[in-house]
Amino acid sequence: MRKKLFDKVLSVASTLIALIFVVVLLVTIFGGIDVKDFQNTLVKGLFLAFAAIYLATSIGAMIYVFMDSDALKDVILNSENGSNTRSSSAVIKKIVKKSMAEVEGVKCQRIGLVSTEYGVRLKVAIKITGREIQQTSIYLKCLLEDMFLKTLGYKFYSIDFKISSLKTDYVPKKEAIEDKAKQIYETIKPEADTPEVLNVSSESETTTEQTESEE
Repeated sequence: MRKKLFDKVLSVASTLIALIFVVVLLVTIFGGIDVKDFQNTLVKGLFLAFAAIYLATSIGAMIYVFMDSDALKDVILNSENGSNTRSSSAVIKKIVKKSMAEVEGVKCQRIGLVSTEYGVRLKVAIKITGREIQQTSIYLKCLLEDMFLKTLGYKFYSIDFKISSLKTDYVPKKEAIEDKAKQIYETIKPEADTPEVLNVSSESETTTEQTESEE
């Protein structure tokens, strides 16, 4: 509701200011206003103020268009007989942060709720230190699903994780990697000409030369 109202205010303000500029321009063209009148300090200030307001409303409208309009402020937990129970995004974020605070090597950084045609998606950006990514993400998904189901009686359509920072303790075994690289290279490197092939070629050339000399 607030977004629609904000959009209407920006649209009406931009339209009115643009209409004022058009009317003044037309009246000036047809001689209703003398050009010298625009040299007045008060008139200049008034037009500069209108220009600034028009610029601000235009920028605001552009920002509003590119904003994530699907982001939710609350979630409907259940709906019965015309009434419903909602949970604010603050409550959901608090549950996520509290759950992840108990997991070693994981830190929650950002949380978002997005509405889709299939349901509500929970998006969580996390920082992982010294843990395996796949196993950790599966564990966190199961943990959050259990927490929301037991506390709010709600299940999200999907829970998505974004690894925004990663610190790993893994150290590659260079010798094993070098051996593997050599094995792969042996299978793809071009075969060099063997000495036997070269000898056969030399003997063939010698025989040919002798035959030509006898003739």
